[in-house]
Amino acid sequence: MTIQSVDYNGRFIVRDQYGYTYTNIDRYNLAVMYGSSQGLYVGQQVTALDSGKRVTIVAIQLNGNFVVRDVYGYTYTNVSRYNLSNY
Repeated sequence: MTIQSVDYNGRFIVRDQYGYTYTNIDRYNLAVMYGSSQGLYVGQQVTALDSGKRVTIVAIQLNGNFVVRDVYGYTYTNVSRYNLSNY
């Protein structure tokens, strides 16, 4: 997703990798794809404690939770730091 613009209400207009455009997206529904939070960083491989799976952090949500992707390409959102171990 890339941000195309911000409308007069402060909502975002975004475009996905296929060229589809989405409007009226608020900041809460966007996650940054770089940086670090709570000792973990985007791109880091960690273990999801609830499943034992190795996952990669792909983004950080506004609420401090993480977006992760497993080796099969499944993406999970709103994952708490307490559910991730960097070992």
